[in-house]
Amino acid sequence: MWVLRGAALLLLVMFATTVPVDEDWSEVWMPAARQFLSGGNPFTVDRYYAPPWALIPLVPFTLDETLGHALWIVSLVALLIVIGW
Repeated sequence: MWVLRGAALLLLVMFATTVPVDEDWSEVWMPAARQFLSGGNPFTVDRYYAPPWALIPLVPFTLDETLGHALWIVSLVALLIVIGW
């Protein structure tokens, strides 16, 4: 059973790296989180209106765009699995 789950997770990661990145993520949230991480002002990013503390959970996903997108999808699926059990 664990082998099947591991294979499903591997397929999910492979799928997540090929799905196109959303415009909101690549043009608003990721640049704002990177600004926040470097000590800059996230409000200099166009269309970013959320409070700065909303960026704290997003910092791990901003290291690399493709890796962050894959990590985001995997974490959402993991959350769905935990909620479903």
